[in-house]
Amino acid sequence: MKKKGRNTIIWILICCLMLVVSPVDAAAAKKDTGNTLTLTDKNVKNGKITIKNKNYKEIVVKKSVKNAEISLSNVKVSGSVSFEKGDYTLKTAKTSVGSLSMVQKGSNITLDKKSDLNQKKLVVKVKGSATGELELPGYTKKVDFELGQKSDVSLLIGTENKAQVVVKKSYTTSKLTVAGMDESAKLKSMEIEKPVMATVEVDLGTLKVAKTAKKAVIILNSEANKIQNTGEAEIKQKEKEEEKKEETKKEEEKKEENKNTAGGGSSSGGGSSSGGGSSSSGGSSSGGGSSSSGGSSSGGGDYNVPVFSEKEKQAIADSFKAKAAKIVQNLTYEEGKGLAQELDNIKKPLAEEDFKRLVKENERNKHEVLKKELKTLEVLRRGVELNDKGIVSIKEAAALDITCTLIKKENNGENVEEKKKDEKVLKAGDKDVSMLKELRRNGLGEYFVKAECTHYLKAENFNSKEQTVKELENPLGTNPDETLRIVARDTDFKLQPQVLEKFKQAVTVSGAGISNQSNTITIKDGKLSWKPVKNATTYDIYGDVTFDSKEGYLGKFYLDKEDDGNNEINYKSITVENHRSIFDADPDFSRVLCATGIKNSEEGIPLSELIVFPNKGNSALVNPWYTYANVSGVTVRFLIVPRNTDSLYINSNLSGKDRLSPLQEEKVKAHSVFISDIPIKDFFSCIFGENIETLEKEKKTIN
Repeated sequence: MKKKGRNTIIWILICCLMLVVSPVDAAAAKKDTGNTLTLTDKNVKNGKITIKNKNYKEIVVKKSVKNAEISLSNVKVSGSVSFEKGDYTLKTAKTSVGSLSMVQKGSNITLDKKSDLNQKKLVVKVKGSATGELELPGYTKKVDFELGQKSDVSLLIGTENKAQVVVKKSYTTSKLTVAGMDESAKLKSMEIEKPVMATVEVDLGTLKVAKTAKKAVIILNSEANKIQNTGEAEIKQKEKEEEKKEETKKEEEKKEENKNTAGGGSSSGGGSSSGGGSSSSGGSSSGGGSSSSGGSSSGGGDYNVPVFSEKEKQAIADSFKAKAAKIVQNLTYEEGKGLAQELDNIKKPLAEEDFKRLVKENERNKHEVLKKELKTLEVLRRGVELNDKGIVSIKEAAALDITCTLIKKENNGENVEEKKKDEKVLKAGDKDVSMLKELRRNGLGEYFVKAECTHYLKAENFNSKEQTVKELENPLGTNPDETLRIVARDTDFKLQPQVLEKFKQAVTVSGAGISNQSNTITIKDGKLSWKPVKNATTYDIYGDVTFDSKEGYLGKFYLDKEDDGNNEINYKSITVENHRSIFDADPDFSRVLCATGIKNSEEGIPLSELIVFPNKGNSALVNPWYTYANVSGVTVRFLIVPRNTDSLYINSNLSGKDRLSPLQEEKVKAHSVFISDIPIKDFFSCIFGENIETLEKEKKTIN
């Protein structure tokens, strides 16, 4: 029975481990019901989303993902993988899907060349008025399209005489463009079964138009080996070769005519020729002839501003699209730089308005992102810096967002492990980002930052030099591992010997007054002062004064010295006149008060500013030190915590937290209560520097 129980426990642990290591689980996904998985930007890690060993009815990629690689391994989707607006690369292995869906304008999908979906029939659904681009660089099977009424989609094929396209569902207003990713691309066949507006820019073997597609309009700007137009749809074939030759002949004659206009004299329009005349833009030449091109020539030559026909413009745009299709992930720097330059050269002859009209936004964006990524990579190669203030910086502003990952070096026996602790984004347009909070909250140790900007180029490692989060030592305390305690108590009070020995170097009481025996702490004339702590810039001072007989009243007074009618349990924080925050760390009447951000001063800090006590009002309880002048049960406690919150120095015994009251720490609680026999009047006289006789007079005045 014991063995069986142990095996059961082991099996449960294995199952839990499988849930933990799964790349996308119910916790990581925005919504994972077992039937539908919804992916958002929260699932993206370093530009990727990975899903393994899952079955779904549907996967939805939300537009917040924007630009990512979706990797499916051993995944079965009975329905559709739907893509909202964005640029996505889909990688698959041992995976089957019911369909791919483009559901918004700007839904762009590239099927990775190594994806196993390249060897399977695909169903592509373009919903409603969705638009986008589907790139299939390695596809070899049949694609069935189901097009929405106002949809507009472009298909780019990268294989030769293998892929087939079938339009299964569409409308007369649906648009489909099929093009090749390079000059070698060729479509094996295209079948049109429903009305559609189709443009074919790639050579194909057979074009079939069914009877049910009678209202289809097909623009064939490519060669087709065979056409079967059973539906008698309108097919606009590319110009005949004779017409093309005639157009070429006319263009050559026009160029010759332009050359002839350059000879003889000077231009009445103001241009001059150094060797045979020239024409200014549009002016007529008095020396013979006019120039249609404008400009000037030297030695009888001629410069012609190119004028392109619509067909030539489209050809340039198609060339740009084909080249842009080669922008895929994991390019080398040299490959990316070469592609960016080629694309710049291709689009150069086109006017900007023509370029935007003929080339879709996502195709233009791929080029722009690549150029920005190249620029960002060049900046990162010049170095990433992490300074002692926790600032991550680069030499000049980033062109794209840079992911900064905080890595901690941890000793694991004989080995040093590098563990990811935090992540932050250095935004495009910025030169630096602060990771100070991330460094401080992850505790003592050595850290460095890994910077990444990965879209299309192969990832490169850009690591900063190491910085160390160090301990801010607190020499004010009797024990270096603990926060300083200043305890006021009567020397005649019988403490246990070991406790008395531990704190004897703090503050001792002599008679009715307090004398200081510490070399670092001074309480005198109502002021508290201490020697500066190395590397500390400010100090938090925690004070707790307890009157055993009237806890509730005193608690309320400390929180609000103006009003004795409120319930102290409701107070969480208040602010004194000098704007120092005071915190009530425990709602159960413990009255823990804290002044934060105090600067050390040689003159000392008035204790009356650190501990709020009543000084106004007519109630007999307003000044309990009168009413309870001889109460013996009083505990006085101060905690001084050195801080340097703008640096890599932390108080590790406070768990590195900058706003945690040390009174809540278990170490502090173990030694937090000390009782004194000092009468209240003597205590206030020596701590606050007040004269009890003066206070007695004030009491009579108040009454």
